[in-house]
Parts: sequence; C-alpha cells; structure tokens
Amino acid sequence: MILKFYKSDNLTGLVLLPIIGVLFWLPALLSPTVVGFSNASPLFQWVLNLGSPIFSTAIALLIIVISALILNDVINKNELFNRNTFLPALIYLISMSAIKEHQVLSPIVISNLFWILAFKQLFNIYSQVPCKKEVFNATVLMLFGGLFYFPSLLMVALVWVALKILRPFVWREWVIPFFAFIIFGAYWIVALVWVNTLNNWLDYFAFDSEQYSSINIAISWPYYILLGVVLVLVCFSGYNILRQYKASSLRFRQIIFFFLFIIILSIAILSLVQYFSNENVYSLVGAVPLSLLITFYFNYAKKEWLSQLFFYTMFISILVNIYLY
Repeated sequence: MILKFYKSDNLTGLVLLPIIGVLFWLPALLSPTVVGFSNASPLFQWVLNLGSPIFSTAIALLIIVISALILNDVINKNELFNRNTFLPALIYLISMSAIKEHQVLSPIVISNLFWILAFKQLFNIYSQVPCKKEVFNATVLMLFGGLFYFPSLLMVALVWVALKILRPFVWREWVIPFFAFIIFGAYWIVALVWVNTLNNWLDYFAFDSEQYSSINIAISWPYYILLGVVLVLVCFSGYNILRQYKASSLRFRQIIFFFLFIIILSIAILSLVQYFSNENVYSLVGAVPLSLLITFYFNYAKKEWLSQLFFYTMFISILVNIYLY
C-alpha cells in the first residue's frame, strides 16, 4: 500500500512522508544520542549548540524531509519517469534513516541539503540563456555544503560537468565558478577574521580528524538483509536505466549521464573519507544517487509482487533494527 501511494503523485504520499520519518526516528527523538562532533566544522558545532539533543534530532529529521521533497521536485520536473512520483523522496528518507546510530544532526545531513539545492540550480541551466546566475548560485551552495562537511567540496566539479553535458560551450559560463570561489572566499575570510575564528577553521580544513569517530555502529542481521536487498535493487535499476537509455530522448540521456557523475563523485567522497578516517557514512553520502537508482527499479518493475517483496523487506528490516536492536 505504501509503495502504491509513492509510485504515483497521490498527495497521500506527501502527507505520509513526515509520518514515516517520525516512525523511523521515534526512538531517536524520545532518547536522542549525544555524539561528540568535536572535530567537525566550527559552523556545524555552532548549529549543534543551538538547542537540546532532542531539538537537534528533530531539526535533523526536518532537514531530511525538506531535502527529500526538493530532490523529488527536481527529478519530477526533469521528467525522468513517465509520470510524477514521490518515490525519490521516500527512498531518500529511508536511506538517511536506515542506520539508527546516524539518526542525529550530523554534518552530512546539512551538507546534503546544499547539494540538492545546487542540483536544482544546475538542472535549470538547460533552459536558461544565459545561465550565469544559476552557475554562480550552484557553486556557492556547494561551497556552503563544504563548510559543514569538507569532503563534499568535491561536488563542486559537478558545476563544470553540468556545463559540459547540458550546455554548448560558452567560456564566460565556465569561469563563473572561479569568481564564485573568490567572492565567497573573500567574504568568508573577512567574517572569520572579524570573529577571530580563523585558526579553528584552518584546523578543520586540514582534514586530519575523524568526525564520526565516536559513533559505533552495531552490525546486526537486519543490516545484512537490508544490504542484500539494496545491492539487488541497484543491479536491477542499472539494467532498467540501460534499457531506457537506449530508446530515450537526448534530454533523458544527458540527465542520466549527469547522475552518473554524481555517483562517481559520491564514490570519490566515500573513498576520501575512508582513506583519512574510519567513518561509516555510505548510506548518508549515497542517499542522493540511491534515490534515483532504486526509484528506477520500482517505477519500471514488471513483476509487482517482486517489487512489493523487495520494498517491504527493506522497510521492515530497518524497523526491526531500529526497535529491536
């Protein structure tokens, strides 16, 4: 029933989204985990100290729901599927809620919101002439994301990727990100000197710390079931995308190619994080590409019973882990 609502653009799915979020996050909201993010971004630490742990957890869930809705809107407006659907929002919410130890306000939760807002700007450049404003805004949003989670700065490369894939070459548009860097950096350095926190930020950008070192994830059998289902869904989704790609419009191919680079850069971020630390952030960093990949399978699945089986196995395994382990 849940899957049926979200495969369409039935507004019931939109109403249910925060309710499902609360269902996943209820134990965390009632008994929030206090995580020491002492090595995280100074800006994130300031946000974290704005309220109590319960307040921070509620804000994290709110940011995730908002991010899911924005991502869903971006995908629907670009007509990746034959009809509007709320599935990307649901899959994003599930991905960000899958690991109960990560049900906290973390740097990636906020950084992902800036990624998604930047994606929205980048997809707009397809129809904008000129698109300097969209390129500038996307770059600044990516930079803001990096202020919360440093490795996410790699996503800035998507600005040039989008220009290459979605636009004819115009050299003025290609230099806009450099101006965004300079302007953003100048304002930011002046602000740091003004409040005398420059040294704290220099330590943060050294990237020699483990921001999640205090989070210990208890691996239980529901995790292995969830991982197995996700791997199968990704394989099936890849097949569906390849099949659609061969008989699709140029616009569709460009967008799929763009999302391929999102996946590549997400893997690069995960590799960077694993090299410098022991952070286990696969589900958080991979939430955006997974939202698209898994939606492809559920949207084009020919065997309804099998898609229902995969979905509810994934859904129930998360709930079992959250409430029983």
